[in-house]
Amino acid sequence: MTALNVYIGEDASWVLADGGCYDDDTHELVHLGTKVLPLCGIIGVLAWSGPAYLGYDLMKEAERAGAGDLWQCEKAVRPLLPSEPYSVLLVSPGLGLALQEGGRVNQMWPGDFAKSIPSAVEFDPDDIDGSGLAMMRDQRSSGVVYGFCLRTEVRCDSISQKILERW
Repeated sequence: MTALNVYIGEDASWVLADGGCYDDDTHELVHLGTKVLPLCGIIGVLAWSGPAYLGYDLMKEAERAGAGDLWQCEKAVRPLLPSEPYSVLLVSPGLGLALQEGGRVNQMWPGDFAKSIPSAVEFDPDDIDGSGLAMMRDQRSSGVVYGFCLRTEVRCDSISQKILERW
């Protein structure tokens, strides 16, 4: 499991995730690392919950397919999604696609947000870092949020990542 929190703004989008990477069979923490990767060929990122290897397999498939936008990316990675209830996010500035179990795809537009783990804390569009970090701190009580809070910001001309706090 991984905490995946996303907020879609007009000119940028943000993903906040922890660094816990798990073994698919045992569901035990095996290492810390990022589960938010820049997409090749388009301005966007891929984020996922579930086993550590999943995102890298999805990334390879998107690259192999030559996906030029989030919709093509979604079509390319869909066959690789596991049947377990893992989440995959494809995020660009002003647009997000949340791929979920059962083949559902939720479109996200400016002002939309999503959380993979419940939290009473809401995103504050004027303080993404502060509200996102508070949300992640709250989600740590779930027992599956480890390592650090990584904030990824996706803009039309850049993708940046920053560790807001280490645990």
